[in-house]
Amino acid sequence: MFLPIFIMTRNEGIYLNTCITSLMNIMPREINYHIYIIDNDSNQKEQVAVLSDLKLKYDNLTIIVTKNRWIRSINIALKEARERYDFDIFFITDGDIWFNHPSLSKDTFLKTYKNIHSNKFIGKLGFSLDWQFLEENHLNEILAQENMLYNEDKKINDLYISAVDTTGCFMRNKWSIEESSKFYPDHMRYLKFDLYSCRTARNILVYHKGWEGYVSSPELKNDVDQKVLCFTLNGADVKNIILNRASFKIFIFHRLFSRPIRYIWILRRFYYATSYLIRNFRGFQSQGFNIQS
Repeated sequence: MFLPIFIMTRNEGIYLNTCITSLMNIMPREINYHIYIIDNDSNQKEQVAVLSDLKLKYDNLTIIVTKNRWIRSINIALKEARERYDFDIFFITDGDIWFNHPSLSKDTFLKTYKNIHSNKFIGKLGFSLDWQFLEENHLNEILAQENMLYNEDKKINDLYISAVDTTGCFMRNKWSIEESSKFYPDHMRYLKFDLYSCRTARNILVYHKGWEGYVSSPELKNDVDQKVLCFTLNGADVKNIILNRASFKIFIFHRLFSRPIRYIWILRRFYYATSYLIRNFRGFQSQGFNIQS
C-alpha cells in the first residue's frame, strides 16, 4: 500500500508540526507513504523554522513553496507525485488539523483507508471534526454549518454522505470530472457524478485547530486580505467571520466582484460536467448519479 500525503499550510508554525507528528503516530505499518508539504508563501520566522526542522526529521518528505493560491497550490505537488508514484488513493489535509484525538488510532486510520480503497463508489472520505471548541466558544454560525453536513437518512453503512473539505480526507487519484483531476475552488462540485463524498461516523474525529484563531489569535489584517482576495478571485466561499476582519478595500472588492467571478467558475464547471457526461454516457445507463448540487 502506498499513500501520498499532501499537507497544505501557511504560517501555521506549531500547528503544522503537531499535525504531522500526530498523523505519523497513527500511520499503520502496512502503509508506505511520502509527505508533501505545500507551503503557501509563508513569511513568519516560526513557520520557516518548523519547515527546516521537518526536513531534517523526515527522509520521505518534500517541501514545495509556492505562491499563495490555497487549494490550487496542491496541483504542483500532485503532478510531481503522479509522475513518481503509482497510487489509487491519496490523503490531503490542512496544516491546522491534529490527529491526536482519542478516537483515532492506527487501526481506525487503516480501516478508513481500506474503506475507500475497497468501495469503488466512494471518491472522497474525510474524518469528522470535533465540535467541542465550537460549542464552548459559542461559534454558532460555524456549528450550524457543521450540523447541516450530517443527515441520518443519507448514509452508506456508518458513513455520512456529505461534502468534505481539506480537513483530513482520503481521495481517489482520478476523482474529478476534469481528466487532469486538478483542484479548483468548490472542488467538491467537480467530483465525478458516479462517486460519493463521505464523512466518518461521529465517533471517529480529528481536531480542527484553525477554529481557535477565530477567538484567541486572529490572523493579521494583511493575511486576512490575502485570503479573501484569493478566495474571491477563485470563486470560493468566504465565511462572514473572516470577511468581517478584512480591510474596507478588500471587503468592498469582495462584495462587488465575488458573484460575477463565481459565475465564470460555474460556467467552467458546467463545461467540464457536460464533457464528462458525454464521454461516460454508456457507463451511466445502468447506474445512478451522484450529482453534487
